[in-house]
Amino acid sequence: MTTKTKTTNANPNPHKWYLLHINAGSEKSVRKLIEEQLSKRNMANLVTEILVPTENVTQINKKGEKVSKEQCFYPGYIFMKMDLNDDLFSIIRSVPKIFAQGKDTIRQIPEREITSIKSKIQQGGFIKGKQAYHTGDRVKIKSGSFQSFIGRVVETLPDAKIKIEVTIFGKEVMTEVDIQDIELE
Repeated sequence: MTTKTKTTNANPNPHKWYLLHINAGSEKSVRKLIEEQLSKRNMANLVTEILVPTENVTQINKKGEKVSKEQCFYPGYIFMKMDLNDDLFSIIRSVPKIFAQGKDTIRQIPEREITSIKSKIQQGGFIKGKQAYHTGDRVKIKSGSFQSFIGRVVETLPDAKIKIEVTIFGKEVMTEVDIQDIELE
């Protein structure tokens, strides 16, 4: 028989954010395994949210083709809003690819940090190499057809693109590149 005691300082929402350390590259599969285990054991109410911050980025592959790829911005980590108790810890510990030897290896994260992460995701603020480029800046192209070319920024475009003027065989040529594919010269 279970009895409930009423306390005046009880937290009405015991769910808090925690950081779990996992094998890098396994973020999505670990999230799926945790969700499956919670569902099997009827314990889904203990976890409010599992956050794996990602963003689609366009990259140029070895063939010079643009490909869209989902990129994780905290490789090797997932964030979980949960009511961490012994039963839930047991489930977490049983999932492969999670480094959780004891409850002290799961770190609590302040809500304000998660709010900041979510805000950056919505604003697209996680793009690697994102920085302000100005018209006239000299930049070096890091990948793609014009790799290693030095050019001049002509215009900043939407969707994290930059229009650059490069000189090829004495002729000025315009090209558009992703912002993460350039660096200041």
